[in-house]
Amino acid sequence: MINKLNKPKITIIGCGPGGKEFLTLAALKEVEKADILVGAPRLLELFPEFKGRVFSLGANIDQAIEFIETSFKNQKIAVLVSGDPGCFSFSQKVVHKFGRENCHLVPGISSVQLALSRLKLEWTKAKIVSVHGREPEFKASELLSYPVVVILLGKDLTWFKPLWPKLNKNFEVYLVQNLSLENERLDKLSQETDLNQSIYGQAMLILEAKSESGLG
Repeated sequence: MINKLNKPKITIIGCGPGGKEFLTLAALKEVEKADILVGAPRLLELFPEFKGRVFSLGANIDQAIEFIETSFKNQKIAVLVSGDPGCFSFSQKVVHKFGRENCHLVPGISSVQLALSRLKLEWTKAKIVSVHGREPEFKASELLSYPVVVILLGKDLTWFKPLWPKLNKNFEVYLVQNLSLENERLDKLSQETDLNQSIYGQAMLILEAKSESGLG
């Protein structure tokens, strides 16, 4: 049981899909309380008026964990994560390291929620997987039973080419990039050559079963 008398010193804040208008009031209030902000540069840029210390989170996750470990006992730390802390997030490494009793999570608007709202789809029916910084851990056949599949992407789509024939037969395929930003894009992919393009910023594939979209 978490002891409510001891307030957690580490607050993990979901910053939404990227646009400042998608920050919650709860997120803004928690940043105001913090002594230190830890986060990726693009997330730190959401809070230009913050007067405390900042730690820019790069690719070295262990370095960030070490910094938090040396700082959180004496100062209140806010860790910024993209989207929602519960969806393929750095937040889970922090909670695992420091324990639930030392962490407070502030939900954010997930990019998954926003992407599916753009397509007027219900996100509770979606299968969510990730190839961001990892190899695909699924086969095309494992996705066919879902009405909607969301695949969080890395830097390219070459890995998707072997899956294209079967998935394109059963799904409408959409590429979503830079949600909530000025250069947001939502493109329907219609042929395999569409997979040759580079990925810019935060991106995902949305697969909508053709039976669900009414296309048969």
